[in-house]
Amino acid sequence: MSIKVLYFAILRQRLGKDYDVINFEQQTAGDVAKFVSTQQTSLDKICQRCRIAVNQEFVDSSHPLSDGDEVALIPPVSGGQDSYVALLSEPLSIDRCLSKVKSPQFGGICIFVGVVRNHSQGRDVSQLQYTAYRGMVEKVLRKIASDAEQSHAPCRVAIEHRIGSLTIGDIAVIVCAASPHRAESFAAARQLIEELKKNAPIWKKERSSEGFEWVGMGP
Repeated sequence: MSIKVLYFAILRQRLGKDYDVINFEQQTAGDVAKFVSTQQTSLDKICQRCRIAVNQEFVDSSHPLSDGDEVALIPPVSGGQDSYVALLSEPLSIDRCLSKVKSPQFGGICIFVGVVRNHSQGRDVSQLQYTAYRGMVEKVLRKIASDAEQSHAPCRVAIEHRIGSLTIGDIAVIVCAASPHRAESFAAARQLIEELKKNAPIWKKERSSEGFEWVGMGP
């Protein structure tokens, strides 16, 4: 069968071409990565780290191939340490987050803003206090950002979260995701906030007429 194999970034540089059209006897997407890794000795470790897309959909290495398929080997995208994440004691900035993700290649930008509301679970709320395990938070947020960028590549994201005392209407968190199209930016932004809420070591204490209470601690 005939397969078109697309190369990007460092693979394109090392091989000196954008793609190959090959007559391929093997059966899976992983076989393509193994084939490319044999082209140069320096490509083996790179190919091991690549994600594989078949006909513009990410697949695992066991995905079966068909005649005419387009297979893309996608090296790790920029993310992680290059992603913008910040834990701040001063007011957050939508404009700052937006500036970190804007690019001529991205036509869809999704921003989620979480603000302090005046009630929670039937109680009035007048103030929130956020505390965090700062060193770990920044590491976790970078991992969350990197995962979202790779899951919805090409994509660029930004995260800001407040700590300290906040009053009603203050912005507590901003997540921002930019992609070529809206669907990916919506999905990336949702992934960011859901993973942040689940995994970031940030704790919230609410002040109501009944006093202070840690959220999520139970009775």
